[in-house]
Amino acid sequence: MRTALRSTSSLAAVSLLALGACGGPSGTDDAALGTDAGAPIDTGVAIDAFSAEDAPAPNDAPAAPDAVRLPPDAFVSIDATEPTMPTYSYVVSVVAADEVEGGQVAGIDIDGMDSGRGRGAGTCEQRRPDFVSSVTMLPGVDNQLSNTLLSTLTSMGVDINRNLEAAIADGTFLLLVTVDDLEDFVNDTDGVSVTIGLGTTVSGSPPTLSGGLIAPGQSFRRTMTLGTGTATLTGNRVIVSVPRIPIPLVLGGTATADLEDSQLSARISATELFDGEGGGGLSVQALVDFAATNGFGDEAMALLPMFSDLNPSAEDSAVCESISAGFRLEAVSATVVP
Repeated sequence: MRTALRSTSSLAAVSLLALGACGGPSGTDDAALGTDAGAPIDTGVAIDAFSAEDAPAPNDAPAAPDAVRLPPDAFVSIDATEPTMPTYSYVVSVVAADEVEGGQVAGIDIDGMDSGRGRGAGTCEQRRPDFVSSVTMLPGVDNQLSNTLLSTLTSMGVDINRNLEAAIADGTFLLLVTVDDLEDFVNDTDGVSVTIGLGTTVSGSPPTLSGGLIAPGQSFRRTMTLGTGTATLTGNRVIVSVPRIPIPLVLGGTATADLEDSQLSARISATELFDGEGGGGLSVQALVDFAATNGFGDEAMALLPMFSDLNPSAEDSAVCESISAGFRLEAVSATVVP
């Protein structure tokens, strides 16, 4: 059973259309959320040179067969060592979106259905194809961001992976995970308590890197709690749900888009979270609003609805209001201080 994490900050006041602050060194639980509309986007190429008509349509190539399922030992831990303490903390060192390849891509089954190759009729959730997880080989993955949209945005100068990598390295997007009440790394029948938040290094300076990634064993301070509650830990994999995760949109800026109704899944050990993936929905309207503040709202409005596949409109179930997005995740050990 997946239990949604309940935020300890005032998330109910956050509009689904809000573009929030990234949670950098000055972020707090009560920080006001708003788009940094005055900051220029790091385009790389001129946005006004892009025409939505030139964008590739979503790839409807068949996803891997629905019959693909995990072998019984797929989640057997490589290290079944008993935990030596009840609490372990981690800092996420990798968040990356991959292109769909052979019907496979990292991500989560967000809507609880497997639309397979997609359908010509039905709701907007059913019309778009689903994929098979490149991490767990489970079907039903919702990830239209990786279905040609990722490369299209990059060609427009919005390089999401570059932004994420840079924001992690400079310490403006540090996602902290704390797992409490841990009794077993393989199967914890009572569940575990997980807190997800944004933070900074204790010193406020960028984190120490090793091989371009965050080095393990550093200390961080949580500045914003995104969610906390009971999560499952079965087959060496911890699965948690989070109301929102603000994803940075602009290199060096503070504008973000909320990954809503998100879920994180990863194998767990004393030193790392690995073989991880996550997913959620990005509001089409929030992305269009962001684009409009940077001068390419019309292009975004013409392009993004083609990829929407979550949250059917109350007025028309064939129209979805969010785009699914999936990511690979890795995290290393850390200390989280008050």
